[in-house]
This record gives sequence, structure tokens and C-alpha cells, in this order.
Amino acid sequence: MAIPLGFYDFMDPHSEDFVMTRFFALLVVLGFSAPSCLADDLPPSSWQLMVTGQRFVAGQAQDPSQSSQSVQIDDRVWLDAAGNYLWLTHSEWPGGIKFQYRQFGTANGGARMDVTKWRDGIWLQRSDAAKAKQDYVDQTYLLPALLQTQLRGATGQLVANSSSVERTNTGTDAAGRPVTWTYNDHGQLLSVAQPQTRYEYLDYPDANPGSQPARIWIYRGGQQIADLQVARQVAELPADFQQIPLGYVDKPTPSSAKATLLAPGVYRIDQTPSGYHTGVVIGRDGIAVFDAPIDAKEAAANKAIIRQLAPTLPIKYIVVSHSHRDHVGGLLALLDPATQVITGVGGQQALQRLFGSSMPHQVREISQQEQLSLGDRHIALWPLRSSHAHDMLVAADVTSGTVFQGDLFYLPEVGPIPPAFPLTAELVQLLNRHIPAWRQLVGVHGRTATPTDVRQSVRLRTQVDKSKP
Repeated sequence: MAIPLGFYDFMDPHSEDFVMTRFFALLVVLGFSAPSCLADDLPPSSWQLMVTGQRFVAGQAQDPSQSSQSVQIDDRVWLDAAGNYLWLTHSEWPGGIKFQYRQFGTANGGARMDVTKWRDGIWLQRSDAAKAKQDYVDQTYLLPALLQTQLRGATGQLVANSSSVERTNTGTDAAGRPVTWTYNDHGQLLSVAQPQTRYEYLDYPDANPGSQPARIWIYRGGQQIADLQVARQVAELPADFQQIPLGYVDKPTPSSAKATLLAPGVYRIDQTPSGYHTGVVIGRDGIAVFDAPIDAKEAAANKAIIRQLAPTLPIKYIVVSHSHRDHVGGLLALLDPATQVITGVGGQQALQRLFGSSMPHQVREISQQEQLSLGDRHIALWPLRSSHAHDMLVAADVTSGTVFQGDLFYLPEVGPIPPAFPLTAELVQLLNRHIPAWRQLVGVHGRTATPTDVRQSVRLRTQVDKSKP
């Protein structure tokens, strides 16, 4: 069946809508019986997406009484029909902690780098062709007009009601994952569901089959994880989208986890699969452990290392810097029969929500400064209602002047010292008040810091703040 030329007379022939509508009009004429069969008809083009909104991150709440944290995002995505993409991410967490990454992919592979260099430093994370393709396909879910041309499957069930007609198809996406998708009588995608993740497309501006929905909701495991506003425009990928700035180096392949001696009786477990660190202090009567990242498997391996350091001593205390899932996911694997878990105010509720019936029995919240005894040495604890997590605890081995903290200060494993985040001022104020002669600062992320490192990072933050208009 021919489409009258007049169908396009009202449109600019060079516009994005003209290109997309000409393609999707075929779907309408054919009764949109098999949208995937026309994938090769989509003219090569590329787009830029402006993605704003919020993601809902379970187990990462500022307030431990809440189950998730809303995180604001402001991303830019370029992608084309040939499988190339560039993704610039920007997100901000409570306490002024900002993530900014640059990630790209082609048919040959891709790479990801930390723009601010505070989390990954100068390490470059490369991906092979298969991973780059999957990452590209993930981005196409934000551009349903392109995604629909790449879905593969037979015509499915026709669903009609008083107001519209919808079709449901089952097949695979371009990464080979099983999906079920629905589209309306205009040929517009309404939803696409993978086994664990579901996308819903809302607020189409018109009935144009190639239109971009203004809003996308994402669900995982039945819980909403994102509410995104997405705007689209025709735009070429930047010519240098594959360029890697000077100074980045390939991230080394992790070797076996090990305990690094920081001071007599004080260790930090390094080179874990996740890159997270666990602090350990060994006293005459027992052991104190600081945080339990990231899951049971990694924590069990860390416990085996601790056993090598002190085969006969019990783990008396596990000090939880704050109850975010990535800091406590391995808690159960570290427990000994009499281990006490120490949290800040509200931490017990967060742990109960995470572990349910497996919740440790000996969990104690502290609301004021106190000390834990290991016999011949003591661990000082200070609760801190920080802007990042209200149940924050800062700890110190008094004997060595080693401070243990989580997420209040960051240095990358390798690379220059970055400007401190705003919440670092909260840590500095606490240290100046309670332990001004501290010698080293151990974090769950990154390398161990000296007082000089912290002062330099704070100065850089001051310079950044002064340079703002």
C-alpha cells in the first residue's frame, strides 16, 4: 500500500521527525504487526538525549529510617544507529558527593573514566566488544523509536479496549536478552520488560510514531528505580567521542586480597574484587573490624585474611561507619558468636530492613562518644549526624592515631588529590575537636590519607568554591 506524498507535506524534510515519521508510518500502514522486521529501513542517523530526573537507590538513604535515596541526575547521551555511543553522567548524593563519568563504546569495545578523578582516580576501565554492545543497547531503551527497530520477535497478542488498541510482543533485544514489549495503535512503545527490569514510556507529545516520550519510568524487581525526563534532538556524535584524555592509565587486573600493615596491630584489607577496604585493629583480647563491604563472598574472604593475622582471637566488634548497603552487605559473614555490631542512631532499623530474619542479635546503637576495649588498646567512637548519612560513626585507634571513616573523605587509589566534598568539613571539625593529633585516615574507598593530604584537599575545595560565580 502506497503512502501519499502529501502525508509529509507539513514537515521539514531535513528534520528528525520527518526521518522518524517516514519510517514509522510504514508500521501504521502495515498495522504495526512486526515493528522489528523493518530495522534495516531506519536511515543512519544519530541523536543526543538530555536525561534529567532522579534515581531511587535502595539501601543508600541519608536517613536510615528510609529504604531508598533519591539521587538527582543530569546526563547527556549521544548514540547512533550503528552501535556507537557517548555517555556523560552527572549525579549528586547527599553531602555534596558528585559523580561524573565519561563512557563511550563502539563495535570494537569501550572505556569509562572518572572525570573528577576522586573515586577511580586516573584508572581507565575498558570494556570488550560484547560489553560495549550491551551498554549501547541499554542506552537505546531511552530512545524507544530506535529501540523498537532493534527488537526481534513475532507478532504477539492484540489487546483492545474502549480507548485504544495495544499489541504485546515477546522476543529479544539487540543484546540477545529476552523482552516483552507493548505498543499502541500509533506504533509507539508503551513498555519494554526484561526479566528483572521494566521501562514504561509516558507523555508522548503527539500521535507521531517516531515521537520521543517526555518521561520514562524504570522498575527493577517490582520497585521503581528511576523517574527520568528525556529530551531528544538530532546531533552527531562528537568527533572526539573515543578520545581518552592524557593522564589516564588502564586499571590493573586485581590480584589477591591482602592485609596491609598501617601501624602495629592496625591493618587495611586491600586489593579486594570490589576495590572496597576493610579496617582491622588487633588487640590483646580481640579484634575490631571497620565496615563489612560489599557482600557475603567478599567478606568471607576478608575474614579468612583476618584469621591468618590472629588465628585465635575473636572478632569482638564490627563498627559500621553508616548503614548503606555497600558498607554492610558482608556483615553476616564476618560475625563470630559473640561479635557486637556497633552503629550510629537509626542504624539498627536499616540493618533490620536489609537482613530481615537473619538480623544479627547483638546490634547496639550509640548516640554519644564512647570507647571500646580490646584489652591493651581502645577504640574511640564518635557519632556524627552527617549530611551524607545521619547514622555516621567515626572511629579511631587511640594507640596509633589511626582514624577510620566511611564516605566523609576520599582519595583515589592512584592519581592527584582532588578537592574535598563539602561534607569533609564535618569530619575535619570532629577531628579537630576530639583527636587533633591523628596520624592517618583510613577510608572504605581509596588510599590512606595523611593530615597533609586532607589539608590540601580542603584548600582545593576552598579554591573551587571561590571560583564559582
